[in-house]
Amino acid sequence: MASDGGSKAEGGQLLKQLVQNLRSDLNLLSNEARKKYPAVRESAERGAMKLKSLSESKGFSLQVLAATDDVVHPLLFACETKNLRIAQISLAALQRLIQYKAVPQKSVESIASTLRVLMDSCVEELKILQTILLLVTATDIVQGKSLGKILVLCFKMYRSPDSSVHNTAGVAIRQIVSTMFDRLSA
Repeated sequence: MASDGGSKAEGGQLLKQLVQNLRSDLNLLSNEARKKYPAVRESAERGAMKLKSLSESKGFSLQVLAATDDVVHPLLFACETKNLRIAQISLAALQRLIQYKAVPQKSVESIASTLRVLMDSCVEELKILQTILLLVTATDIVQGKSLGKILVLCFKMYRSPDSSVHNTAGVAIRQIVSTMFDRLSA
């Protein structure tokens, strides 16, 4: 029993750290977008306020965070600026959410579309591939059409003239296919 209490305390501490990091990311995003992208700044500030409100509510958990797209939306909106620094901040925060399995399934389609926008603009292609790999391997929310869109992104990046993007996309494709077969056989 004592280990269960310790596990809950550890989980609570991890959740607290996640919220703190995400609020920091959203504040950084707000500051970075301040002058050139006021709509992104406002969206990031709303996301930070919503995150604070959620985290202070009774019964807050990763499941509560994963049920809302109030944190994911500002990150995706910021990526659509195609600004390198803003995209870096947003993708890092998105990866953090994915690692904690705090991304709502209803956001997967939007994530795939936003990653496509970044890929088409040749912004942070390696970070896009990292995000895709995390999304597919660390969660089981990518299915159906979303999985197809993500594989298409990987195949398009596989044709990149940049050898590091080409090679990473090849590894990503193999890993995604392997993960999908593992899930089917389980």
